[in-house]
Amino acid sequence: PDPFVSDLMSKKKGPNPSTFVVDSSVKFLESLVYSTANLQERQNLDLFEPAQPPAARIPLVVYIHGGAWTERDKCQYRHMGDFFARHGFSCAVINYRLSQGSYDIPDDLQIKHPVHTLDCGLALCWLAENADKFSYDKDRIYIVGHSAGAFMGSLLVLQPEIYLPSQRPDFTVRGVIGVEGIYDLNQMLKDFPNYLQWVVAPAFDGSAPEFDAASPTQIVMASKRDDSPIFPRFLIVHAEKDELVNVPQSSCFADALRSHWGPTERTETFITSHQNAFHNSAAP
Repeated sequence: PDPFVSDLMSKKKGPNPSTFVVDSSVKFLESLVYSTANLQERQNLDLFEPAQPPAARIPLVVYIHGGAWTERDKCQYRHMGDFFARHGFSCAVINYRLSQGSYDIPDDLQIKHPVHTLDCGLALCWLAENADKFSYDKDRIYIVGHSAGAFMGSLLVLQPEIYLPSQRPDFTVRGVIGVEGIYDLNQMLKDFPNYLQWVVAPAFDGSAPEFDAASPTQIVMASKRDDSPIFPRFLIVHAEKDELVNVPQSSCFADALRSHWGPTERTETFITSHQNAFHNSAAP
């Protein structure tokens, strides 16, 4: 069977949230609502910080989970928030509205791009606006995204005029870390044609031109280096043995960044599966 479909069916996920216990040295704030405009159930985030208030403001890691825009939940990544907080960071693990992964849903109930990324932008701005209530520095924000989350995290900094609210607080994203990321939809469909049905069509409308317009690699390639603003540094990480998203997704994105904006990122490879890249990285 198709490996992506098999994975969705098996629901291989992180530590069971009912059994994972956040360390006593960590302050865990659950399901903070970042948007009340439409009262959407998934517009919330979990925040992890050191329980002992730090002497100075600390960096904030904003984690955007993957799941093909159709599945997964912030509660599956409590181990990651716990890990960062125990090591002197604040960490926000955000939820966003998901596509349904089905064609049997009325059009007016479908969640499609750019809704997922717009929700991530709302969460980022809420965190910046409310920084004074917590321990982190809104000018030392690092976005970490896995798979589809890397796609969305990249869009937030590549095209803030599209994916962030026009009225937003001042803040600074210092870096973006993409792990096992999807960065070019048309390239993915060329390499994995059956992903059109299982990955792209449930989450995106349109065809090849619209897919290019939404893809981080193509956005970078279409820009002019002399006109490009200063972007945060990118760290692009991909497992050599990733069975669901192949290495060219990351290597081509890294090459585009280098050719258009200079040496502001590096690519690192390691050996693990697509789903275990983060499930293992934050193990105690």
